[in-house]
Amino acid sequence: MELMTSRFGIVSFQTDEVLRFERGLRKHHNLRHWLLLADSSHPSLFWLQSIAQPQIALPVVFLNQLQIQPVVTVSKTILEGLRGCKDGSIIGLTPLVYTDDGIDVLHDQPIIISPHSRRGTQLAIDRDNPAQRVPSEQVAPLRQTA
Repeated sequence: MELMTSRFGIVSFQTDEVLRFERGLRKHHNLRHWLLLADSSHPSLFWLQSIAQPQIALPVVFLNQLQIQPVVTVSKTILEGLRGCKDGSIIGLTPLVYTDDGIDVLHDQPIIISPHSRRGTQLAIDRDNPAQRVPSEQVAPLRQTA
């Protein structure tokens, strides 16, 4: 198949390369089908290219490429929704946003994808919610009795 994009020109792809996001992505809830494309000019940069709206391409980097890696714990429920994540293998991406000052990395909006099922979802992390933080190893264990 071929897709005429505004950023990359004609992109050839196979149907098994299409990523499906059941709930879409942030600000693009209605867009469900995407391609992950490498950037030929920047080896660490990738693009999520919308298939339905070829003028939309979102810059992303792999989570493991960041100097400061955020800790993200993904629940079994979310992994089961991605189908095919039984072995725990997922691809983690972080969206980038161009600003007047440069580029911002959106650590609180990671995207996870199952490479097996080609399904993905975007998480929203509330950094001010202590329930979503990884507990410190220095926290005293809970008492067994009251």
